[in-house]
Amino acid sequence: MSAQGVAVITGATGVIGSTIARRLLAHDMKVVAVARHAKGAQIERLFGEGATANVVLCDADVSDAEQVRELMAYTAGAFGRLDVLLNAAGTYGAIGSVLEVAPGTWKAAFDTNLMGCYSCCHFALPYMVAAKRGRIINVAGGGSTGPLDHFSCYAASKAALARFTDTLASEVKEMGIVANAILPGSVDSGMQDQLLAAGARAGAWYPKMKRMRETGEGFAAASLTADLVEFLLFGAGRVLSGKLLSARYDGFASWQAAEIEAIAATELFALRRMDLVTLKPIVSLEPGIGRFEKK
Repeated sequence: MSAQGVAVITGATGVIGSTIARRLLAHDMKVVAVARHAKGAQIERLFGEGATANVVLCDADVSDAEQVRELMAYTAGAFGRLDVLLNAAGTYGAIGSVLEVAPGTWKAAFDTNLMGCYSCCHFALPYMVAAKRGRIINVAGGGSTGPLDHFSCYAASKAALARFTDTLASEVKEMGIVANAILPGSVDSGMQDQLLAAGARAGAWYPKMKRMRETGEGFAAASLTADLVEFLLFGAGRVLSGKLLSARYDGFASWQAAEIEAIAATELFALRRMDLVTLKPIVSLEPGIGRFEKK
């Protein structure tokens, strides 16, 4: 990627977003850092010494499609390009059991986690298509691959985000654009404050998160997510698209060229139902591909 590349990062003032921004700045990229109240942030404290010259703070609520349209138009107009879109804005939304959470409250998380991401992709894509290049990374999360009791709106919205991402990747694969979703793991962030504030409504997650906060054990470092982003944008993972990759568990840093080629050519590390049609090409791989071992 060119040293003059431009990235839009939503949720940029959060722990994950700001850590990723620092990594992109280290690659001499320009960063448009987006959050609802981004303009109140101290750039060098959040993004590192010397970041002021390469970071533009933008206030935008991604759940408002018109604000997102204006954001992408501003970026393309100000810099003449839009190379990377990284959607890190997210919320747990309503916490509680299905018995407890009212439908209207449950739906609200989708406005940020899914519709916000969709709007960002929709309004960024014309600039990427015109340039015949672009890279999109969507931050998925817990519940994308399995049930998450008492967090059903978060889980459902993130699972939908993963499916949206691989559908998007398929649509744009002939346009020079790639799209992937990533799983950061449990990062100690403001979202965990939301979980702890929910108390008993968070079910078994409340005592677990309380212990994690008290001991510091069990959290995934945000730097792991930045490592994965770096792998996908600047490293050997540039060839991958339509994947759902875990920063914490996938061991991508040690993948060899043959492994990455096999992963790119199959549905390994994608959101799929486990059935014979899906599994057949995966179990036919050589042992060790993507750390997958035949039994």
